[in-house]
Parts: sequence; C-alpha cells; structure tokens
Amino acid sequence: MRLWGGSAGHGILADSRLRLRHLPHRGWSIGDGVYLGEGVILDIRPGAVFSVGDRSKLMHYVIIGAGERIEIGADCQIAELSSIRDSDHGVDAAGLISTAPLRSKPIRIGDNSWVGRGAALISGTELGSGVVIGANSVVRSRIPDNSIAVGAPARVVRQRQLPGSP
Repeated sequence: MRLWGGSAGHGILADSRLRLRHLPHRGWSIGDGVYLGEGVILDIRPGAVFSVGDRSKLMHYVIIGAGERIEIGADCQIAELSSIRDSDHGVDAAGLISTAPLRSKPIRIGDNSWVGRGAALISGTELGSGVVIGANSVVRSRIPDNSIAVGAPARVVRQRQLPGSP
C-alpha cells in the first residue's frame, strides 16, 4: 500500500501518538505486521531511506532520525526509549554546533535482532543478524551475527548459543 509517498505493508499496528516528520516522500517502507508503539517518532529527512522489515516492533518512545539510510531487518525488537540516528552535528570550534553541517553514515540492523531499553545506535552502526544489544548501550560500530554486546561504547561479551551447544 502506498501511503504519504512511502510504502506500508499489511497488518501494521501503530499507536495514535505516532509522529511522522518530513513526509511525504518516497524514501520509506514498513513491512507486514510491524508494531509502532506509543510516542514513536519517525524523523525521515528528504532524500533519506528508512525501512523496517516484516514483524518488527518499535516499542514506546523509540526515536528514529534518518538523514541518509536506516534499515531495520525482519523480526527485530527495538525496546522502549531507544534512539537510532544516522546523523550527528559537526563539532568544529569555529561555529555554532546547532548550525554545523550534519555528518551521516548508514545504520543497518540485521534480522532477528533485539536492541535493549534506552540503547543508542549512532551513525555507522551495523548489527548482524541475531544480535542482542544490552539496555542503555551506545553502539557506533559493527557487531557480528549472533553476538551479545553491552556498554558505552558497546563491546561484544559473548555469542548466542543454540540450546544444547557447548
């Protein structure tokens, strides 16, 4: 289904307090069965790309700030109060931070990943499939498939194991 210039799948459940900024434009897509919780903000700049795969959940008060590209895979869980932003301000001392040009690097979250409560994923983050990010972690790097990462900055602390694995 086409909606505000983007595409939306079937069976999307969105709270009435969902906030969409900078629409309409064609750079966004939301898959089938996606849940968008109370107070979610989708701030998708003109020319940016934002996608959420089937059956993913963005829980209450998640903030998405897409200046270039943010891709969230299928079957992902983004816990409440998390922030995913692919852009930040330059910090040169010669001018005002508020007017500095934005610097952007794409963010990608692989399928079946879980971002814990209050985590921040910032420009250049790449999560493989099956990744778990601990609550309140700050991620700005690549986290390999099936890793569990925590902290600020986030570091891999172990790998997810199949039941019965050594």
